[in-house]
Amino acid sequence: MKKGLTALWNGLLKAEHGIVIVCCIAVVGLVFVTVIMRYFFQASFQGMEELVMLFAFGIYFIGGALGSCEETQITADVVSIFIQKPRNIYRLRAFQRGVETLLLGTCGVFATSQMLVVLDSGARSTGLKFPLWIMYTIILVGLFLMAMYSLIHCIDYLCKLKNAPKKSENGEGAQK
Repeated sequence: MKKGLTALWNGLLKAEHGIVIVCCIAVVGLVFVTVIMRYFFQASFQGMEELVMLFAFGIYFIGGALGSCEETQITADVVSIFIQKPRNIYRLRAFQRGVETLLLGTCGVFATSQMLVVLDSGARSTGLKFPLWIMYTIILVGLFLMAMYSLIHCIDYLCKLKNAPKKSENGEGAQK
């Protein structure tokens, strides 16, 4: 069972990395083609911005999920500079990841609601006429993955907090 979950986890991470790589290559390629067409052939491809935006959403949201998984997202965490005790650091990190999970879950609910509206209306993009639910699916999957990773990290920090020694290393009494 554990091997299967590990394989599934590694497969998910490989798929995310692959999607981000493909999206990055696609954005660079599309911008390159646009420049060549405009400056050498004095022509433009109608809807190129929509394609670039589609792949950019893949970079933003799936890349954001990878950042959340690896805990490499940008933070403005000044409080942890002043915290020395491991138990307090685990408390802070668990709280941060819990709040993050709630916020991402809330955004996921709103994204789901918007997705249902778009599916109901059958909305399409203006230039290429591709279904807008594709873009909203990328957003929804990215938010779900970010929330899932944040929840996993929150639980991990709570477990570390539970298993952390109650006494500090310098021999002081139990932490409160």
